[in-house]
Amino acid sequence: MRRLRALLAAAAVSTGLACSDGGPPVPVEVDVRIVSPNGPEGAAVLEVATADLLQVSTSVGLVFSNPVAGTTRIVVIRDTPGALGFTLLMNGGMDPPAIRLLEVVDGNDQPRPSLGGYRVEF
Repeated sequence: MRRLRALLAAAAVSTGLACSDGGPPVPVEVDVRIVSPNGPEGAAVLEVATADLLQVSTSVGLVFSNPVAGTTRIVVIRDTPGALGFTLLMNGGMDPPAIRLLEVVDGNDQPRPSLGGYRVEF
């Protein structure tokens, strides 16, 4: 979390400098991972509460996103069960977004009965 705050603070300074020169804000990448109490997972659905999201990507599996009224619904899918994560590209100078985990499925594509013990880390 300290790393994210430092990154966002640096981006805020850069954004302030860029804006004072009339330049565009500097985009910031935020790495997100889902910590599972159950081990390897197959997929997850999340909701990110920010209108400042520019892009969502992942290096493992697939990721889909759909913006709706200031939030973005994100689906992360792995071909083989494992750790779930993705990267958000956001407008610089923004606070970390609020992320809500909506659903997780196991390696056999079965929904987990509870989201207890799961957490989202930056």
